Amino acid sequence: MESNSIDTANADNVLVALDLGSNSFHMVIARIVEGNLQILSRHKEKVRLAAGLDDNKKLDQAAFQRGLESLSRFNERLQPFDTANVRIVATHTLRKAKNARDFLAQAEAILSHPVEVISGHEEARLIYKAVSNAEMTDAKTLVIDIGGGSTELALGQNHQVLRLTSRTMGCVSFTKQFFANGITKQAFKKATLAAQQRLEPVIDSFSRVGWGQVLATSGTASALAACAQEMGHSAITSDSLKDLQKLLIEKQTNIDIKGISEERLQVLAGGLAVMAAIVGAFDIAEIRYSAAALREGVLYEMHGGMEHSDVRRRTRESLMARYNVDATQAQRVAEVAIWLWRQLQQPWALPASSLSLIRHAAYLHEVGLDINSSAIQRHSAYIIENSDLPGFNRDEQLVLANLVRFHRKKLQLNQLLPIEELFKDKTLIRLIRILRIAVLLNLGRKGYEQPQAVAVDGKTMSLQFAAETLDNQQLLHADLEREAQLLELAGFSLSFQ
Repeated sequence: MESNSIDTANADNVLVALDLGSNSFHMVIARIVEGNLQILSRHKEKVRLAAGLDDNKKLDQAAFQRGLESLSRFNERLQPFDTANVRIVATHTLRKAKNARDFLAQAEAILSHPVEVISGHEEARLIYKAVSNAEMTDAKTLVIDIGGGSTELALGQNHQVLRLTSRTMGCVSFTKQFFANGITKQAFKKATLAAQQRLEPVIDSFSRVGWGQVLATSGTASALAACAQEMGHSAITSDSLKDLQKLLIEKQTNIDIKGISEERLQVLAGGLAVMAAIVGAFDIAEIRYSAAALREGVLYEMHGGMEHSDVRRRTRESLMARYNVDATQAQRVAEVAIWLWRQLQQPWALPASSLSLIRHAAYLHEVGLDINSSAIQRHSAYIIENSDLPGFNRDEQLVLANLVRFHRKKLQLNQLLPIEELFKDKTLIRLIRILRIAVLLNLGRKGYEQPQAVAVDGKTMSLQFAAETLDNQQLLHADLEREAQLLELAGFSLSFQ
């Protein structure tokens, strides 16, 4: 493990980011000094999780064990820090592995901190955040990060993101797929073509925006930049990549370049093929290396909590605009959902983090209406589950999808989308019940009758309205009776008066 010593006596002012990548695990420890991040320590271990992903998308036992043993060592550094000061993110391999839940459960038991599996787009966004805080990005900037199992591309200017994508190609996976039998010209041709095919859907979108500079981050970029310099090039270019390809074909991995470890050499061919495909597809003249990467982006996000909230709000508003959501109706539902949540937080022991998610779900519950008014809840859930939602990790996205999926009609608990450890099923179901009532009270779409009080006792929720409200509003009374019947089928009870 690479590291520097650190005095953790003042751990309350220290932030820790741990990135469980497909090739390496990285930890960065920093403190806040006059509003800026000061890096105190870095720790890195080569784990090569992606190399252990078999044809059935399961992590083999060797990779599983390598990962857990590495986390045991990282845990020694995590001990002084509270959960509020630590964020652990997992990327491509743990997004794809069918047995990722088993690994994550054991990982969290070792670390005593939650692990977030982030989407490819969220990974790309955080990478751009790191680079835009570390480099001059006054000109439009294309950022490339070739990881072990995926490659993230981000295009932005200053701190504004313009385009994001994540492609399933990485230095470990491509080396395993194309160079297992040696590094040859034919293998490079096949690997580069495969990478170009994965890039094809995004080339036009990125190229139409354009860029003034290209930066690359992480291990593959660092190695390619070192090789370029060794061979007399000032930056990563098409020529430097061709020269390195010739060298690898001639020497295989038996080359000695300062700053490149033996472990990096073992996966360099796959990373080189991916980078060559990107340079060719986007007609890039030169690429500079940036030391900023995902873990620094995570730290900046932790430091700028309000900015993270703004990212989520912009994501929500973008989705609402795209699917023509009635913003006034969405706000009404959100107001009631938030009121109910505040009344029930204590008796139901709702985690504070769930307020933000039920608010977003209330605003987004009708995104599926733009597709069809029939089975709107199914359409809404599909959109939220399968869209790229910057600012939300995978579990948070699945919570939102579950909430909108069951905001009306039958509450079919056996059809809940599985989440990892963000919320237990009991909490998720309670949030669903809150959203259902908030939607029901706004079915008239002209304002709502907010109950005077709400109480819970076991599986029963009781709503108390002002005198004669239900006598005067027969439709509301009928809607509540129907909801009580639907909840009873799921094992819950709703009373009202």
